[in-house]
Amino acid sequence: MLKNFWYVAGQTRGITRVPKKIILLGKELVAYRDTQGQVVVFDNRCPHRGAELAKGHIEGDCIRCPYHGWKFNSHGDCLEIPSNTSRDGIPPRAQLTKYSVQERYGWLWVYIGDLAADQRPPLPEYPLYGADGWRSVHGTFHWDAHYSQVMDNAVDMAHTAFVHKKTFANPALVPDYEIATNEWGAVTTIPHEPRPPKGLWKFFHPTRKTVTVTLEFHMPNIVCMSTDAGSIRFSLIVAHTPVNEHQTTSHWLMIRNFLRVRAGDWDSTYRVQKILSEDKAILESISPLSVPLSPSSQVHARADQLSLTYRRYRKRFIDMGWTMNEVETSGQKRQLPTKSAG
Repeated sequence: MLKNFWYVAGQTRGITRVPKKIILLGKELVAYRDTQGQVVVFDNRCPHRGAELAKGHIEGDCIRCPYHGWKFNSHGDCLEIPSNTSRDGIPPRAQLTKYSVQERYGWLWVYIGDLAADQRPPLPEYPLYGADGWRSVHGTFHWDAHYSQVMDNAVDMAHTAFVHKKTFANPALVPDYEIATNEWGAVTTIPHEPRPPKGLWKFFHPTRKTVTVTLEFHMPNIVCMSTDAGSIRFSLIVAHTPVNEHQTTSHWLMIRNFLRVRAGDWDSTYRVQKILSEDKAILESISPLSVPLSPSSQVHARADQLSLTYRRYRKRFIDMGWTMNEVETSGQKRQLPTKSAG
């Protein structure tokens, strides 16, 4: 898992005045809104005895631990220890680690890393979100799989003819394509021969043999697939957020210029969830756990160029030392003791 990036932690509407537990990259966090409506994110464990702050409550801009009542302000400073007398001071280490956040595209983004603010990677740009004539719908999907395998699948063009037979399967033959790269990712555009549309889409989708599909990734875990069929266009943006080394939550966003009503939201949700479900059985049984770093460890074909590009980017950031170490993810999961044989 890679640090020094912004990660989608969920939808912004899910963050309220009630503390919410979030798990990112093996780290337990707690999120809430202060009296000004700003999102505050801390480590979830109280530094006193490790109780979950998400089980506590909000007082003004502060959060109070449910175990011994320690009270922390929105900067992470401990303001009150109820068991102390007026002569007792606050221990210097009675502080919470605070995380930088952004709210964009209807998502809460949390920065996990140690770079200065002006050195952090940028968020990707999706100007169609919130634009006139476009409607958006959000959703989530959960995998028992490593995020790198989910990402590798998302930029793989050759599997659709076999895995997605019931939805949008492309022809097995993948045409030649060119890849344009930038500092944080890559993009390619290919022609697609769609099946005749079904359901509500058949009333809006034009009858044409070929549409244009643009597929791009933004490190370390975001993929955007945009389809241009002339009169109708849509983009599916997915942030594959690592929960831990074995689980991934995909936060997806569908933006479309047709069916801009609630029934269209339901239809889009059904389609996206069905497509992801088709990949689930493959990815949850794939080996090895994560995408290999050495290209020679697997056999590749011409159609794998975008996947190999993603793998090179991932290896570059790993070689830069941008990996989560054991200290950064330790102590986040409560382990139950095993019973002795005697």
